[in-house]
Amino acid sequence: MNVKIRLTDNAWFVFLKNKGYKEVNFWSPSGRNTNFENGELVLFKKHKNSKDEDADGLIVGGGFVKDFYIKPTEEVWNTLGDKNGCATKDDFYEIINEYRKRTGNLDNNDVGCLILENVFYLQEGIDAEKEIPHFTWSKSIVRGKTIKEEDVKEALLKAIKINLAR
Repeated sequence: MNVKIRLTDNAWFVFLKNKGYKEVNFWSPSGRNTNFENGELVLFKKHKNSKDEDADGLIVGGGFVKDFYIKPTEEVWNTLGDKNGCATKDDFYEIINEYRKRTGNLDNNDVGCLILENVFYLQEGIDAEKEIPHFTWSKSIVRGKTIKEEDVKEALLKAIKINLAR
């Protein structure tokens, strides 16, 4: 099976990590997240951003695909609430609209909902470019990439051991 590594909004990640949720919505403002299989592992890779010291580009957690569907923004909030990674409906709408402005997709009211279960949060992240064989991350990647499970297995086991020791 393949493993998906997806860029993750730092505020989304920190909010959900602090809540400790084991089921979350890894949403997409455009509704275009359809190439996932149930049970597939999705890893969270934080954006690398010099303006945000917490944005170090590390893999910081992940979860397993439970479901994918597309629904209107309001229905997504009413169904999943703060499992969308925001404390309030207004915050959710604000971040969704910010992403839509960047893509010029302001007319779309649909949200792609990638529901992840058995979500885990690493205390010490994985530097994928150092820990995963043959792994590279181009600056032109805006959503994520797919890698083979065997390429990431050793790095994940090492991270699990480190995180369990804490």
